[in-house]
Amino acid sequence: MKQQITPINDIKLVKKPFYFGIRNIFKDNIHKQSKYDSLDIPSTLINAIGRNMYIESYVRNYNNNRNMPSADTLFRRVKDTHVVCNDNEYDKNSGSDIISKMVDLTVTNAKSLGLVDKKINVAIDEHDEPYYGHSNNKLIYTPYHKYRGTDKAYRLATMESVDKPRMTLSVIRKIPLDGIDLSKEVRLLVGHAISLGIMINILLMDRGYLSAKVLKALGNMDINYIIPVKLNKKAKRLMDTNMNEYNNIRYSIIKTGISSYKDKAETYLVHVIYNKNGKKYDFAFYTNMDANMDNIIELAELYRKRWCIENGYLEKKESKEKTHSYTMYVRYFLYLLAILLYNLWILINCIISIMGKTHLIFIDFLISLGRSIKREGNNRYKMINHNV
Repeated sequence: MKQQITPINDIKLVKKPFYFGIRNIFKDNIHKQSKYDSLDIPSTLINAIGRNMYIESYVRNYNNNRNMPSADTLFRRVKDTHVVCNDNEYDKNSGSDIISKMVDLTVTNAKSLGLVDKKINVAIDEHDEPYYGHSNNKLIYTPYHKYRGTDKAYRLATMESVDKPRMTLSVIRKIPLDGIDLSKEVRLLVGHAISLGIMINILLMDRGYLSAKVLKALGNMDINYIIPVKLNKKAKRLMDTNMNEYNNIRYSIIKTGISSYKDKAETYLVHVIYNKNGKKYDFAFYTNMDANMDNIIELAELYRKRWCIENGYLEKKESKEKTHSYTMYVRYFLYLLAILLYNLWILINCIISIMGKTHLIFIDFLISLGRSIKREGNNRYKMINHNV
């Protein structure tokens, strides 16, 4: 049942667990004689993010009262939250795990407030972050990205909503030796979003995910998908077969199969050529849905929404902490923090829009959050100042 939204109380509901969780991450790693407390660390991180500065530069330029932890101390405190078990996996009480749970909480809050009360369209994509430190077994070799000064990166995969609210629904880190192939990646991302109560309408993926193993995994999960065609000889032959014409639209829908190694999956190859706003579109894709002349344009136009995930990456780039730290855990932690801040911003903007308030710019949100985290973290949850 959709909950009635009461904007002021709901902003408090959204912000309260954020301050509580942020405090809990560092509280056990702060000594009693320290000049700073468990909220000074995230406050410094978020202030550096809001000013688009490296942590080292921010501390050097803004540590006027000498109570701010140094950059080395910040990195050490973040590393201290990395609790390692015997199997070298993150413990359930590690800082990154707490951040992940807070990200999940923003999704479940959006659902409980009625902002995600129906089936939504989602997209999955992988994202590589360039790495300039020493080589290690957690890095991906990426010469095709042509990063300046490096061909190494660490990889994360995310699922994003392409409908409003456009939030990150689930995220995993990809390590070459972790045994997570594309089909398992899709199962993990989709399964996690479903466990949060998200109902998926159509999953959009790029052609890098086109394999029989991935399509079979989606079929077993009863998930509808759209994925572009790889232009090989078989696909080109099928695309030009039996083209029909209807209302100046040329199209073909052919039942076919995708084979890779020992796996095979049945699917439909849809090819459509149409004009919209004076521009010609020629698009071919695979889907397991019942495509017909009534919905074929709608499906083709829907795939264009996949670029919303790229827009989300651009927004998160503004919140990605700039650091010279070579420690992979620090970088993963800060990337998860960027996702958390992005989701929190989306969620609060959804609520304040109901109040008739102006859309809050991301950087303004970060600056305001950094200023208020110390004050509001002490059990006084107020609305963000929208006049920053």
